Amino acid sequence: MEEPEDIVVKTFSIYKRHIVFLESINENTSLSLRTVLDSIINGQDKLEKKKQADTLISFAALGLMFFFLSYLMSNPLAMLACNGIGVFLFAYGAIGSVKNALSRTKKIS
Repeated sequence: MEEPEDIVVKTFSIYKRHIVFLESINENTSLSLRTVLDSIINGQDKLEKKKQADTLISFAALGLMFFFLSYLMSNPLAMLACNGIGVFLFAYGAIGSVKNALSRTKKIS
């Protein structure tokens, strides 16, 4: 379980519309501001992980395309090159995806 963080007192100047928005979340504007900021931080973390996953899936798919493209080649050297590139890209995407999935299961201590 996470330990509570220390609260730092800081003064901000915001518009009245921001206060109205924060009070619509919770009457305690300080708590609602922390809630909004935490949700933004979590959203950015999720977006970054999604971008990483998309990139790794793209590498794996490109690797499969090269691998299957090698079956259309008649030149053995070109076939070997396509197989090599395909295996490398697919392995890079697959290993990265597994590594990314395992990093998400780690518990923060």
